[in-house]
Amino acid sequence: MELKLELPGGHVESIVVDPTRAGMAVLSKMLPLKRKYALPEDMHIFRPDGLPLAMDKPLASQGLQPGDHLCVGEVRSEATRVTPTGDEVKIIEYAVCAEKCDEVPISPPMPSPAAKLSLAGALARQAEEHLRGETSPTQAVVAFSEVLEALGAVSSAVKGDVDELDVERRALAVKAFFGRSRAHLRQQHWLEALRDAESCLELKPEDVDAMCCQGLSLKQLGRTEKARACFGWVLLKHPEHKIARNALVAIKAETKP
Repeated sequence: MELKLELPGGHVESIVVDPTRAGMAVLSKMLPLKRKYALPEDMHIFRPDGLPLAMDKPLASQGLQPGDHLCVGEVRSEATRVTPTGDEVKIIEYAVCAEKCDEVPISPPMPSPAAKLSLAGALARQAEEHLRGETSPTQAVVAFSEVLEALGAVSSAVKGDVDELDVERRALAVKAFFGRSRAHLRQQHWLEALRDAESCLELKPEDVDAMCCQGLSLKQLGRTEKARACFGWVLLKHPEHKIARNALVAIKAETKP
């Protein structure tokens, strides 16, 4: 369905999203608009009723209809208060662009890194269903991109720590890059598939399936010797790997004098 994004500065942009997708799909569409209009990173999206758009719930379940206008705003002020139960919460006030929304104050506790990782994990499971199901590889690419976007939103406080959260974040990133590489292969987007396979291997150098994706991409790009080396490494680690074995047989047949 088509939605309108009302941006700071009076700009209005149209986007097309699948109503069965989570709110993160709208956030993904925001990325090029942030660059186009030099918008701040800390932008939030509001539904026509003035409530924040939920990133983890399908758009249709949030009452959105084709042609609806979504307001995009940035954080204007923050304050901390203590609740009667002794919990500290942040009161965040957003400046939004649309006159009908004016100012929307909301005061939930800020999502923790663990909560953000939980959202990324849910999106990863949805993305893998796209890859296994009947949907087009394009939808799978979009879904895995949403996972990587969600992981990028995880607090930077986690990034330097080798703890359970960081291990989980890296594991989800490996799944996302590998899944998107496979989807690019189905699209015959060889260079994109290669880049994602390489990103996966940077995080997990021993991943034989990512190495196989790298080999398949290199083979299609005409870099036969590097592809042969990839498949050889895969078979060294996993002698029964059928895809690598078949690809190596194909290379030998193609290069036979």
